[in-house]
Amino acid sequence: MAIILEEPTFFENILNYALFAGAIFQLVCIFAAITISQSATEKEEEAAMKLQMSTAQQALHRKLPDSVSKRGKKEKKKHR
Repeated sequence: MAIILEEPTFFENILNYALFAGAIFQLVCIFAAITISQSATEKEEEAAMKLQMSTAQQALHRKLPDSVSKRGKKEKKKHR
């Protein structure tokens, strides 16, 4: 008993190549999604760190005038 294999038709060949092309496209999309999401997360973290540093520097450089700060302390002492 011999097994007879029929030669694939034109449409079966097209379907076969289309399936391979679709699988490759999906792998490329998954790889892109992984790399883009990691770089976006790193950029967000870097921006958050810069924002924290700038607010901390602004807080250090910001000072109240001596008259305002002394007046506030004296009034607090009187009301105790």
